[in-house]
Amino acid sequence: MNLSKRLLSLLLLFTLSYGAPLLADNLSDKLAENKAALRILTPFKSVQVFQGEFEQHKKMPFFANAFISTGRFLSIRDRGLIWETQTPAPSTLVMTPGKVIQKTNGREQTFQASGTGYDGLGILLPAFLDGDLELLESYFEVSAQEQPTGWELTLIPRSKELKTLISEVKVLGNSSQLSEISMTGPNGDHTRIAFKSLSLSYEAPDAASLAAFKQP
Repeated sequence: MNLSKRLLSLLLLFTLSYGAPLLADNLSDKLAENKAALRILTPFKSVQVFQGEFEQHKKMPFFANAFISTGRFLSIRDRGLIWETQTPAPSTLVMTPGKVIQKTNGREQTFQASGTGYDGLGILLPAFLDGDLELLESYFEVSAQEQPTGWELTLIPRSKELKTLISEVKVLGNSSQLSEISMTGPNGDHTRIAFKSLSLSYEAPDAASLAAFKQP
């Protein structure tokens, strides 16, 4: 798989449609026991608009150096995510449930994003921003650590399908703010996405933000 396709696959991991959850028999008990994770996620339940900047480091076994990209993103609850890479190669991904549109050099491609084990990874960012621990626990074993300076969620895939795609996901933050997401793959690849200049709004999105998701 070439580099551009691998990078697109990475973004799809965070943004595919929700799919059908892989329910665990003792999910209700786990939710009740995981009070630390509930405390971490609860402040996100009311967030309507989440936007900011990112710096992504992608390290793959067959490359000597990490591939670094930077850009901006806009996430609106129940609408989707726009991931705009500004450097080194400008491109935009407009991601809505079940569909991803990639815009590069004036060209546009549409990908249907549903089915297979990718659905489990696809719920990561939407479920986190919704504060939906039940959805996360449907696909992952979720553990949480809280410290005075911040918190960390560790997600381990439940299904064999997910384990072929990812070994571990860590989500780091402080207070009600997200700071970093990192993923380790079964083949030794590692991705770290650091967030900055973040803005969270609990108000309904304005017309300009919604217009960004409309297609011509």
